[in-house]
Parts: sequence; structure tokens; C-alpha cells
Amino acid sequence: DGRREVISGRHRFDLAKRTGEATIPAQIVRETDGFDLAAAITADAELNIRDGHGKTKDFANYFRHAGLEDAEAEARGLRARAPGRAGWIIGTQGSPAVFDLHANGQLTDAQAEALARTAPGNEALQRAGVVAMNRGTPIDVTVNLLRAMQLQVGTAPTPDQMDLFGADDSAMLRMEEQARTATEIQRGIRDQVAAVQGAAKRPDKAKQLGVNVK
Repeated sequence: DGRREVISGRHRFDLAKRTGEATIPAQIVRETDGFDLAAAITADAELNIRDGHGKTKDFANYFRHAGLEDAEAEARGLRARAPGRAGWIIGTQGSPAVFDLHANGQLTDAQAEALARTAPGNEALQRAGVVAMNRGTPIDVTVNLLRAMQLQVGTAPTPDQMDLFGADDSAMLRMEEQARTATEIQRGIRDQVAAVQGAAKRPDKAKQLGVNVK
């Protein structure tokens, strides 16, 4: 309808207005030429990534709408850094709800990535994870809760099966207890591994404490 929207470069545009700059180089794209909302979101994300300012949200947006295959994303180095790897998981495996909540800042990068990685493409399980996180359940406990649910109903539960958990408090409480127990065991193992790795890196100090790293 003739209105214009700044797709990318909003900060530069604002700076130009504040400093009285009369003109600014720009590229105009038109919706009537087929440049729709998805194309605008993809362009904004890609430009941020090219500028080296791409955050996990930019990568997630880009991967969600660009339609890249796994091999192409890898070949182009788009997953070389942590934000790219997390964005790939969220953008390609996150449910619509998880993707939108992350995009709106209602899920952190770590929360959204954990849900998408644990239950890839599974809307019902990811929804249950969001509910748990909204109750304040830590990420690692939520991950184990989803795994417990998968053991109960399989890797592809139907919405009806998931609704049963909401109706059966005892089943949910039992699985949450399993999840917390599993998480404590995992944390203990990680502590043991870290201690051994630390000793191996400092054999002289370990020897003083009577530890033979060999």
C-alpha cells in the first residue's frame, strides 16, 4: 500500500535521522515483486550474520525461513560458531510455539535449544517442556522429564496422550521425581569426570595429594 518498513539497518537509519543526514544508501524491495514477510525476516537475519553481529535468534530466523539443507549450512560455515549451531537446532527442530517464544524473548537460547534438541520436531513434548520451564524447572531436569515422558508414551506422543499427563498428577509427579533423580546422578558423574580431568592436567599437584593419574 506504499508504506515502507526498514528491514535491516534500523540503527544506522536512526543515527542518520539524529545527526541530520539527508540521504542514506538503501536498497528498496517491493512486496508486489514477491518480497514477502518471510523473505524480509530471512534478509534481516542474513545481513546481521554477514556483519558478524548475528545472534542465536538471527541464525534461528534465517534457518527457519531460508530452507537450507544440512550439508549446505555446514559447507557455508554457518554452524561454525555456537550461535549458529544453537540457531540451527531451534530453527529446524523447534516447534512453532518454541520458535515463537524464543523469537519473542520468552525462552532463552539455552532453553529453546534444549527443548528442540531433546524432542526434535515434536510439538507435544516441547509444549510439555515449556510448561515445566514456566514453573521454574531447571533446563537439565526438564530435559530428563521429557526423556521420562518419551519412555512412557514413545518418541512421538499424540496430543491426547500428553493431555493424560495433565489429568494424572500422580504420573507427572512420578516422572518429575525420576527426572530429578537422574539429573542428580548426571551431575555427580560430571563432577567426577571434571575432577579426574583436572588431576590429569596437573599431575604434579595430583601427586602431592597422593593421586596417581596413570
